[in-house]
Amino acid sequence: MHLMNTGRPTEIGGHKEKCLHLNPYNAARIVYEVIKTYMIVNTPEQADVRLAQKYDPDYKKSGILLDMSYNWRTKDMSKVPAIFIQREDAAYKTPTMGQNRTMIKNNETPGRFAMCTMPVTVTCVAAEPLAVVENLAEYVKQPLLYFRDEIQQNFGIRRFQLTTVSKPKIVAEGKNNFSVDLTVNVTFDEGWAVT
Repeated sequence: MHLMNTGRPTEIGGHKEKCLHLNPYNAARIVYEVIKTYMIVNTPEQADVRLAQKYDPDYKKSGILLDMSYNWRTKDMSKVPAIFIQREDAAYKTPTMGQNRTMIKNNETPGRFAMCTMPVTVTCVAAEPLAVVENLAEYVKQPLLYFRDEIQQNFGIRRFQLTTVSKPKIVAEGKNNFSVDLTVNVTFDEGWAVT
């Protein structure tokens, strides 16, 4: 028996040879890429946000740190403002009564799929004054809230929805730092064929 991934491959940057099959890590990575691309194309001024720092893809030139959570670099621990993306627990559901089987082109064996629902937490961290973290969260919120239809269509995601923006909290590890969490619920299909 052999498993073959049949989930809808997603083109990254318009290149078919670089296809992304959706799984929990890749779904969180999509959130990262959406934020990164938005900040490259839209400065805070263009987004009508008061934020002195700007994002630059060159890590050394960037005034905003953007990274996946748990990708710690000790020298960067105190760099703010910062944005960290972290996936939460992934929950799987399979359709009942044999509905999880679909015929795959050029394959005699029916494919099987499951729907995965998973929150992705985007944490914005900035030093005082409090307005900095609020403005950073507003900047990050824009692509996640207003481009959900394009994100769903382009990445083959069943559902992509920004659901909450938390109130500012004091970061226990960083003196005089505040954080705001944005929660994005992502639902996507994972599919496999048994051959």
